[in-house]
Amino acid sequence: MPNTKYASSSVVLSSSSPIVTIVNNQATCLSTDVALFFGKLHKHVIRDIENLLSNLPAERQPNFGLCYENNELQNGRPLKRYRMTRDGFTLLVMGWTGVKALQFKLVWLDAFNKMEALIREGNTAAAKAAEKPLGYKFTSVAKLRKDVQAARMALGLKCKEVGKQVGISLSSVSDFLRRPSRVPSHTNIDKYIHWLDATNALEGYYFVSLKKLRSDIQANKDAVGLSITELARLTGICTSGLGDFLTGRQAGLCPASASKLIAWLNSFDQTRHAQLELPEITESKVEPELNDTEVTPKSENGFDPFTAWPDYQSYFLANKAKLSPEVKNAVRTLNSYFFDKAME
Repeated sequence: MPNTKYASSSVVLSSSSPIVTIVNNQATCLSTDVALFFGKLHKHVIRDIENLLSNLPAERQPNFGLCYENNELQNGRPLKRYRMTRDGFTLLVMGWTGVKALQFKLVWLDAFNKMEALIREGNTAAAKAAEKPLGYKFTSVAKLRKDVQAARMALGLKCKEVGKQVGISLSSVSDFLRRPSRVPSHTNIDKYIHWLDATNALEGYYFVSLKKLRSDIQANKDAVGLSITELARLTGICTSGLGDFLTGRQAGLCPASASKLIAWLNSFDQTRHAQLELPEITESKVEPELNDTEVTPKSENGFDPFTAWPDYQSYFLANKAKLSPEVKNAVRTLNSYFFDKAME
């Protein structure tokens, strides 16, 4: 295998199983994954590979391709590793002895057999599914930490619950999320990536911090004219707790409540209001007396105001910077009306 970049499609059988990857239509594995699975230090595996290379004939050396991983796993330094073919893997582990080593070798060879079977089948549905890359793109440990935290808050999970779903201990999850100096193992990184890929929790509102969440909730709440009590009823959060959080009297917020607020933010579909073809707001045409006027929408020509109101609400939210105080009062009046009707 040449010492160059590879055109690859990753095929991860399981976070707890051998990781065999189809590269240039050939089943391969990485020295880092082999080291982790066999419980060896990666530098010792590198040593064994380079001892082999020093004695192998030239025609066998392409079974070991030198490559580097540029990320934070080595404190910013490129991580040296080798990508091996089935023959390269076999040559490497041939000298590793013991009952446990034999069992591990058989598991890896089974994984190679499965990948090579998919390659032989060509453009079958199974091969296409296997060569589909992971949806989550890993770029750095720092970005992974932010994404795991955002997904945790979106799902309303405590660190202990994340650990159960990912398959990592509570202490490891807590250290990873709360201590930026902590760098997880390759195995744990793989588990986090598969968890993010499976949950799709990063779609929609992206949690950055409680301070930012507070600001966004407050802005959207004011734009659509909701009181704290109404927002609490819509989200299912304790009124007093929500009030303390939004006013800053309470700095923290439990993940379950944060998840409900994030779900409420996601309920504003910013693409739907664009389809309404409503005119752009330039100036207010609403008289101040509208604040004291009872609003009773009527259904005409099949128009259902209760169904249409969420679209208009999204429209007003998108144009909140252009709304005059009088229009905001009108929106609050309409919002209260529809809320009361929904609660009847």
